[in-house]
Amino acid sequence: MGTILLKELFTFHLHSSEGGVDAFIFLDNSTVLFKFDVFLQTVPPTFNDDSPRNVSVVLDDVTELECAPKLSVPLATITWYKNGRRLQRYETNSFISSDGTRLQIRNAQLQDTGVYTCVARNLVGNSTKIFNIEIYSKLSKISYVF
Repeated sequence: MGTILLKELFTFHLHSSEGGVDAFIFLDNSTVLFKFDVFLQTVPPTFNDDSPRNVSVVLDDVTELECAPKLSVPLATITWYKNGRRLQRYETNSFISSDGTRLQIRNAQLQDTGVYTCVARNLVGNSTKIFNIEIYSKLSKISYVF
């Protein structure tokens, strides 16, 4: 897989093997000082549950939804959906960050109301986070006290 030269005295070499990676440290090109196995553990993506799931947004405001798995090995790829339809990186008034972890709704309109879902996937699993977005007019939330 690769070789690293350490302080010009030692060479560190990785070699793929069944079930993991073998690592060798050589004193010169032929004398093995150390050999050890490196095993990479895979972990499906998981989320913290502390971010809001029901989000109210004032008409014409901006909101940002976050979908960053707390753990994922290998790194997860993120896909966003609105009401079951996959969103593209650039939509009419929304934008998905380059790493997919944030969806920003700009100039929120009534038609932006809906169920937004992010799905984090890696080789060993997936996890879903759902946001219920409600867009409202400033006037619709005002209550009068007489």
